[in-house]
Amino acid sequence: MNIDRNGLLLTEKVNMDFLKNLTPQFFDTDNYIKFVIDGTNNNVVVGMEIHRDCTDLLAENREYSLNFDESDVWGGNLYFDGTIKWTSTFNNAKNLKLGQWGDSPREITNRDVIDRLTGILGEKIDF
Repeated sequence: MNIDRNGLLLTEKVNMDFLKNLTPQFFDTDNYIKFVIDGTNNNVVVGMEIHRDCTDLLAENREYSLNFDESDVWGGNLYFDGTIKWTSTFNNAKNLKLGQWGDSPREITNRDVIDRLTGILGEKIDF
């Protein structure tokens, strides 16, 4: 399957093999795929070049994103060993407040947020 730089909105559950075959070669590594979660609508987009690229896809796809709210959009990298690196990709005040300052100010460290997002991700990806 070919994927464009804005990613692919998952409308049904997929497995890691599907994601491995889908992974675009934007960077030198092929051991993870980027994802973004729309927490308001429980949507997941995978495979974008830059996390921010999927915003238009989420906002425009009204069938799946009736109440799109950019303040509840989160991202990360899903490694093919099942490890997740969470980042608050849009640097809005809410996300930055939940993150930690230091080497990675966009990293999501709030356990309640991580648990909620992991649940949404698990509805769309078998990892």
